[in-house]
Amino acid sequence: MFTLHAAVITVSDSCAAGQACDKSGPLVRQLLEESSAAALGATVPRFQVTWSEVIPDERQVIVKRIRVLAGQDSREDDGASSVSGPPQPVDLIVTTGGTGISARDVTPESTLEACEGRSVWGLSYLMLQVSLQYTPMAALSRYGAGVCGSALVINLPGKPSAVQEVLPAIKPVIVHGCMLLHGHTRHGGESDVPAQEATPNVQ
Repeated sequence: MFTLHAAVITVSDSCAAGQACDKSGPLVRQLLEESSAAALGATVPRFQVTWSEVIPDERQVIVKRIRVLAGQDSREDDGASSVSGPPQPVDLIVTTGGTGISARDVTPESTLEACEGRSVWGLSYLMLQVSLQYTPMAALSRYGAGVCGSALVINLPGKPSAVQEVLPAIKPVIVHGCMLLHGHTRHGGESDVPAQEATPNVQ
């Protein structure tokens, strides 16, 4: 088995200000790390969350964080936040929060900017399909997905219930997408993604 590195970003003004407790970020981490080996099988890559943080609903802060985590930008202070990150770029970035239609909900726009317009609209559509099975209100949630460098970026809502419903359902697609971004384009069994061909981000 080998590992895909992931980062989790909670986008929330209230959580960033210490006025609310972040429940969705830890849940994303739990679902990523536990289900890869247990639900998908031992031969499938597992996720290890190497970075997690809470940031406010500020467009340029979100853009900077995504690009830094994907290895597409420097970690120097950009004047808006002190930018650090994991020791190496991650393979998957999952955001939670800021996907609604209020004025402060800017995560999808920020992701599209960070990914320079390289969206994965089919994955956004899949997430919406899953969520609509639980509530028609999901139609107001702007699920987003894109590619920044060689990292897949996924936008989930901030509600823990939505995270719990959607993330496990799309997990196999996320794994496959990350492998495609690392050049493993064959389909089929275990031998299609040999560990010895792994890139530096895939151990």
